[in-house]
Amino acid sequence: MHIINSIGDSIDTMSARIVIENCLQSELISKETARIMYAALSNNVMRSVPVILQDSLRAAILKEMLLVQI
Repeated sequence: MHIINSIGDSIDTMSARIVIENCLQSELISKETARIMYAALSNNVMRSVPVILQDSLRAAILKEMLLVQI
């Protein structure tokens, strides 16, 4: 839960990758799960979302994915 709470209301792509990498190294998620998370949070996916909303949407998606995994 500490990881989820540390994300806050928004997160940029690089910070999201760091959170995912930390979870992977801590063996909280598998390599396959990490790859799926990277893809779901990528800038390519967020391209259709207004720039001002991308980081908040990314944070919400990351939190939900982590809640399912942890």
